[in-house]
Amino acid sequence: MIALGTGMRLSEQYSLLWSQVDFGRKEIHLPKTKNGEARDVPMNSRVLEAFKTLKKPDANPGDRVFPIHNPRGWFETARDKAAIPDYRWHDNRHDFCSKLAMAGAGLKTIQMLVGHKTLSITARYAHLAPSTLHSAVELLVPTATTTATRRKAKKTAVAKPPQL
Repeated sequence: MIALGTGMRLSEQYSLLWSQVDFGRKEIHLPKTKNGEARDVPMNSRVLEAFKTLKKPDANPGDRVFPIHNPRGWFETARDKAAIPDYRWHDNRHDFCSKLAMAGAGLKTIQMLVGHKTLSITARYAHLAPSTLHSAVELLVPTATTTATRRKAKKTAVAKPPQL
């Protein structure tokens, strides 16, 4: 749930300390990522609940959220039991980006959320949101509301002569 809801890399998720999880701000602070920069990852309600469920009352800020020494081991075992042989951890990250693109999130937003160094890396997901292009050009078509608002503004401007 956390991997699919945050797009964090395996190394980011499994090196995470409780001090980096800010329940008040609903953010995860990653001080150093693969691209060498820090980033804050917002938590949606599902991710927030998952963290709350994981946190034990006696957890210290310096404790790892996931005290597992070999995360690939459990993941590969679970993947094999689920009979999904070609699924990799990074596919969780890809799923995160893909779903955001299909929901209409902008590429710059996706880039910031996953911490891609360049927009060209994030642009791989652009084809998943073809309706975005159609929505953009529809902005040029006046709707009944915008037309009525323009008419009202025009009438108001004509009806009230300037004060002398």
